[in-house]
Amino acid sequence: MKRLFFIFLFICIILSHSFSQIISYSITKEKYIYYEEIVYNFNELSKELQGELIGRDKLVFYKLGSPFSEHYLSVKNDDNYFLHTITVNDKNGDLFHVLIDDLERTGVDKDLHKSINGVWIPAYYFDVLKAGNKKKLLSYESFWETDWKTSIGEQWEDEYFPLHLIISDNYFYISSYATGYRFYLITSDISNNGIQCYTLEKNIDTGRIDSKKEILRYFDGENETAIFFERDGDYINLYNDSNRNEMIESFVFVSNYDFIKENIKMILKGNKCDLSKVTWPKHADGSCDYDGSKKTVAVQSTNVSKNKTMTATENLKLHSAEATTSDVITVMSAGTKVKILEVGKAETIDGISSNWVQVEVQSGAKDRDGKTITKGTVGWCFGGYLK
Repeated sequence: MKRLFFIFLFICIILSHSFSQIISYSITKEKYIYYEEIVYNFNELSKELQGELIGRDKLVFYKLGSPFSEHYLSVKNDDNYFLHTITVNDKNGDLFHVLIDDLERTGVDKDLHKSINGVWIPAYYFDVLKAGNKKKLLSYESFWETDWKTSIGEQWEDEYFPLHLIISDNYFYISSYATGYRFYLITSDISNNGIQCYTLEKNIDTGRIDSKKEILRYFDGENETAIFFERDGDYINLYNDSNRNEMIESFVFVSNYDFIKENIKMILKGNKCDLSKVTWPKHADGSCDYDGSKKTVAVQSTNVSKNKTMTATENLKLHSAEATTSDVITVMSAGTKVKILEVGKAETIDGISSNWVQVEVQSGAKDRDGKTITKGTVGWCFGGYLK
């Protein structure tokens, strides 16, 4: 009897898991379905090739693990707005290939999505626009002058476009010419400022990601991931976990991606752009980092000293030198104990004034992914996040 009970329990778990792995969508009669796996420019095809016009609203289902395209679809907006197709079933079990943007996910909180849907770029691009020089961009994306200059050639500036992410009701897409792309289906509605996402893609080349900007590293590996965020005016801050211990990147919403791209390309070629036409992002309190209205009060942190053993208060990058632009050796998890070997230059970062310190990692240390950091590893970190 006990054995039968456990068999029954196992079957129930499998069934519940299977049903939980289905996303429900509706597709209206104005939208097309089609039967070809690969479509590069859907709107240029004849209606016959596009497929059959659906005569009534239809409920369709996507089962996690079913195919969706690995091909770009530049079917609307600009050339950098890439769309995908997925394979869905109707209630009769018939298969259809559809554009993901033609589907409406059921049960979506439209008001919540309206606040985050759109095209976003990393906030540091506005630092680049303000500085107006190539050196500033390369301080964030140095791979253009290393790996990609070798593979693309001297005129890599002609091929350049900024890293960006796109959020819609149905998907989360992040892309960079230099670091690859990730396309995720959103599997559940927004809750607690988090989105549960799913991907089939495995082809990201993490070896090309610059050590100073590992944004896509967070989205590699597992088929399912949770992406957490918070809004701050024109900004959206993405986090690796719900506790906000580690920010992946701060992004800014842009209504005209092409304008930003073309102006950065002008800077890369040594030309000046007209900053009067740039809409500078603002925080929720109305302040702006670029017009002098952002007021920050430095928090003093002067408790660092040579030979002192201290603890990281949050996930903390260990650098090869005393600068945020230097190579990252590892990211120490919160609670890591370090011994200060040398006290370096003073600096104010994130409103905190302290010194850079050269430290030696103590035994039992883990990185942010839970992997062991070798005892005795030496590097530089900002002392404002040590206690």
